[in-house]
Amino acid sequence: MKKIKFFGIILLLVCVMVLSGCTRSGNAKIETCNILYEKVTKNYYRDERTEKIRVFDADGNVDLYSINSYDSIKTFNYIASVDTEGSLFVFNLLRENGEYATLIKAVSDFYILNNKSNHTLKDAEVPQEIKSKLYNRIDELGGVLNKVKSSKKSLQTTVDNFSSDSEVPVEQALKNFLNNYKLLIEKFFEISSTYEEIYTKYIYVIDTKTEIASGGMERLVRGSEIYLAKYYYLKHFVLNGYDDRFSFQKVYDAKTETFVDNPTYDEGFEKLVKIANTFVSDYEDEDHIFYYGCCLSKYETLKTNLVNYEKAVKYIAGLKGKTNGNKIAEQYLEFMANFDQEVLDYENYLDAKIIV
Repeated sequence: MKKIKFFGIILLLVCVMVLSGCTRSGNAKIETCNILYEKVTKNYYRDERTEKIRVFDADGNVDLYSINSYDSIKTFNYIASVDTEGSLFVFNLLRENGEYATLIKAVSDFYILNNKSNHTLKDAEVPQEIKSKLYNRIDELGGVLNKVKSSKKSLQTTVDNFSSDSEVPVEQALKNFLNNYKLLIEKFFEISSTYEEIYTKYIYVIDTKTEIASGGMERLVRGSEIYLAKYYYLKHFVLNGYDDRFSFQKVYDAKTETFVDNPTYDEGFEKLVKIANTFVSDYEDEDHIFYYGCCLSKYETLKTNLVNYEKAVKYIAGLKGKTNGNKIAEQYLEFMANFDQEVLDYENYLDAKIIV
């Protein structure tokens, strides 16, 4: 009887906790979401014991690339050691302006740069469904951050205990860390894309293309980062796996002890690196107003086609290379090739007309 009563109390507590969470989400405001973000992330800044960055630097940006983020000098050397010819280690994926650091910056910039205002006057105009979605995605971030922190610590310990980056325990520890890092990229994409929807549809509604609202250029560029990063994430990590070093023209082949051409090198990624690191100013001359209006149209098309691109990539990835004779696969591959060109054209337009 006591056991039944005990389990009844546990069940009641669980129900209260679940319902409490649902209630907070169901009544969430933009301000509530931003306060939750501060609460979720506060324990992932500087480690007071080691003086190292756990996940976020003092400015609130994700830093998993600098020497300030790693206790293990050996691990950092693997990350930062790049030959003039190309990539020496798979660890180079983590370096500054590398694949992971660029993607996480691109998918987090929009939210991190815009989450300091509660938008009280506009909050009521934002559908509760979207605010609740944002709240839930931020709430989920805590678990991902903990996995990233733990797997980073495990990676450093493993590296220090083995003599080579090619030893199986090191490779497995790196793979585990990168898998959790990818979860962080995915979660920030969900947070920033939701926040971008709130901004562009309800906070800073664009009802004319004949003028540029204050901060309009930067919102357009930072919003573009989110979806361009998702494109490269899908194109390379979803299709090719965790160790696709697509920012290097050449990679080191340990078997032949030479640098060889990298078959997955992606020239367009360099454009995203530039876009993500560029300060954006507003322009008010007629030319830039025209460019801005054109880019807005291209931007909406890019977002729409990215949804279809994701479906195509996941379908092709699921076939594991067995696409011959598959009519659906052929159509998807054709669409993917066309979208590759659309992304390049969009990046070139941003570079030439918007961020100059």
